[in-house]
Amino acid sequence: MAWMDGSGTEYLYNAAMQYFREKTAAYKRFVHIPRLQMDLGKKAQSATIRCMNTFTGYGEVVMRYKAGSDPGETDPVFDPDNGITVTESGDYYVRAFPVGESIYGPSPAAIASFTKAVLQTLPTPSISVSRTSSTQGRVTISNTSSYPSGTMLVINGTSYSMTSSVTLSIGTTATTVTVYATYNGDEYYESQSATASRTISEYVPTCATPSISFSSSTNRVTITCSTSGATIYYRRGTSGSYSVYSGSFTISSSTTIYAYATKSGYNTSGTTSRYCSYTAPTPSLPTPSFSISNYSYDRDDLKRTVYFRFSNKDAFPDGTSFTLTYHPVSSYNSDQTSTYTKSNFPSMQTFNDGGSYGDWSITLRASCTGYISSSITASP
Repeated sequence: MAWMDGSGTEYLYNAAMQYFREKTAAYKRFVHIPRLQMDLGKKAQSATIRCMNTFTGYGEVVMRYKAGSDPGETDPVFDPDNGITVTESGDYYVRAFPVGESIYGPSPAAIASFTKAVLQTLPTPSISVSRTSSTQGRVTISNTSSYPSGTMLVINGTSYSMTSSVTLSIGTTATTVTVYATYNGDEYYESQSATASRTISEYVPTCATPSISFSSSTNRVTITCSTSGATIYYRRGTSGSYSVYSGSFTISSSTTIYAYATKSGYNTSGTTSRYCSYTAPTPSLPTPSFSISNYSYDRDDLKRTVYFRFSNKDAFPDGTSFTLTYHPVSSYNSDQTSTYTKSNFPSMQTFNDGGSYGDWSITLRASCTGYISSSITASP
């Protein structure tokens, strides 16, 4: 049984293995395909590709990778523990290769596709500026809705959470305002946009808007301005040129008055207006042409008879009332008054008197509805 000693056993083993290899040569076996996982980096600018399975039972295995096509046994090694980090878009192929003599062939290639995100840039701030007072200005950003949440605005060095309007404390001189839009979040934006700058103009005071007053009883217009030394310009009606205001004036028909004010070193005021409704003036009655033509005195009856001359009675309109008042000096009698019309006005009148000495006079007053009264006093 010499063939069963050690050399015989080795012979049988080798013969069996040769038989096995010959029989299995037609049935090639491969390492199984890697199972890959890809994690995107910040803002999708990179990706980490990892292998999620092991190759126990295949003997020693080396993983290799290549961009764009199947890797060979000379391509870079794929770290099974940490994977690889890629920064360029493309398809990445990963295969497992058995080391040394093995009944297994390399695995089929697993493919991980990475598309690098194109970063957007924050839009340039669209800003406008204005001066709100001698010490403040306002910055308005009109395109805030186009920024991602979390954008910060840096205005003249001070950071603000997203806002559409900021009021700044500034001096009276011209001030340049610079606005940055910054973003450091995870969305696909660059960290900072371009800069926008505008200049808030030097502070120039504005003339006060004039005030227009109107007296309907006199049809007189008066215009004033609270800015000392300002020149007021005014116009009657909606057309025509403006004139320099030099003092109050009257109107002869209803109209709208417009006015504005200017002063050197000041902005022109706003224009104000006022409608002025003309009121026709009340006419005056003519002054009576009245005189005392003669008089006499009765000492027994203490009465004075006075004769009149009223030469312009017909110049008064119909309906005029004439009041004749006798003013004695005597302390015994008070004024004596009688009222007449044009048609019954007397040529003489007798008045009671307390004595024959002292001054006396007669007043004639004319009044009529729609007219300003007139009067005259006559003495002997």
